[in-house]
Amino acid sequence: MWNLKEFEHVYDRYKLSGLRVKDFCLNESISENRFYYWQKKCKDLQRKSEQPLGFVPIVFNSSPAQLNNSLYGNKSISGSHLPTDNLIEIVYPNGVIVRMPSGT
Repeated sequence: MWNLKEFEHVYDRYKLSGLRVKDFCLNESISENRFYYWQKKCKDLQRKSEQPLGFVPIVFNSSPAQLNNSLYGNKSISGSHLPTDNLIEIVYPNGVIVRMPSGT
């Protein structure tokens, strides 16, 4: 059984070989299914590590006219959702609105 580091070495050898997976596996006495399993596992782990951690940057604008709808998932922002002078408002793409005093 391989671990991730061991497969990375195998995968590096595969890339350097210039062979098709079938031929490489045959030369290395490796099951193609095992090779593809570990290749998928590596890709899945890489995708997970590239995903954001769930934090979204908050951009404060000096005036409501500078609001950018792309920050709100291209949803329209009506006047009732615009921050007032003493209030900071965060509108999430799922519709959740967080309001707090501007001195927070």
